[in-house]
Order: sequence, then C-alpha cells, then structure tokens
Amino acid sequence: MIDTTKSPYVKPPGEPVSWHLLEPYLHGIAGTQGIGMFVGFKLEVNRDISLVNKQWNILKDEHCIPPLWWSEKHKGMVQQEDGCWLLQDRDEYDF
Repeated sequence: MIDTTKSPYVKPPGEPVSWHLLEPYLHGIAGTQGIGMFVGFKLEVNRDISLVNKQWNILKDEHCIPPLWWSEKHKGMVQQEDGCWLLQDRDEYDF
C-alpha cells in the first residue's frame, strides 16, 4: 500500500481529491516507508517535491511551493536546467 501521509513533505491527512492525482502518488512510490507502524518515509528517488503541488495544495507550507502552480506562467515557478522547479525571485518577474 502506498501511504503518502508518512511523508514529512505533505500535509496530513490529505484531501480525497489528492488521492486521485498522479504526482502525489509518484511521490509516495519514490520513497520507502519501511515495515511497521513507527518507520518513517524516506525519498529513495531524486524526484522534485514541487511536482506534488502541481495540481493541488498538498505540500506543507514550509516548503514555499505555491499550490496549483501548473498554469500559464506557472505562478512564478521556473524549471531549472536539472529539471527541478523553483520559485522565481519577484525581482525577476517580467511585468
């Protein structure tokens, strides 16, 4: 069973809508959950956590990734050369 609620990156307990989105699911399978009730979540695959918030508001606010950012101009998210997405500095916006 894939249980993304064990991930330290996502908000508990998760909304039912998020249970049917691909990116949170891929986040869950990119990590190991171990065996037993007290074993935590550890990312084993270098997968960009910002993708989890691409279509919903799932990541904890401390990660500073805007929710629902996959849209025109991506709400300030800019893809880096290595494929990761980062929030662009406000000074760099082209208004």
